[in-house]
Amino acid sequence: MTRAGVIKRLALVTAVLFLALSYVAFDDLGSRPGASLLLDLRPLGYDRPQAERFVALLSYEAKQAYRGVYLILDTVFIGFLTALVLTIAGGLRPRRFWQVVAAFGLLYAAADIAENSLVARIVQGDLSRVELASLMTRVKFASLLLAAAAMITSWRQEQT
Repeated sequence: MTRAGVIKRLALVTAVLFLALSYVAFDDLGSRPGASLLLDLRPLGYDRPQAERFVALLSYEAKQAYRGVYLILDTVFIGFLTALVLTIAGGLRPRRFWQVVAAFGLLYAAADIAENSLVARIVQGDLSRVELASLMTRVKFASLLLAAAAMITSWRQEQT
């Protein structure tokens, strides 16, 4: 199979996982009165009062859904998105773009996995690591944005 074929398949699976995550996030977790955006979907992070409000609005069932199906889907999603970014990175020229995109892709994966663990603790009422969880959320989004910027820069250079 060609790299383009692998990229298409990874992109399709990643998109399906994203849709499944969105369904769980907005149907199972977001359908409560006063619902707010999940902590790990806030690119600019959050503070302790926001985390406290988020947790207070979660029902027992929503907390179980978060720690169960949502966390499982999110972890699988991280793997596929990272594989997609690294597969795209492997074809970038010059080589420095491959290295930059790969580094940001791996940073994304590490930050998102750490964030999931920390947010799962927050959902259970342990607010001692809110600041670190928020930092991991910001690092996750920033690393994806920087990886995308490096990919676009590489593709634009290839066009000239």
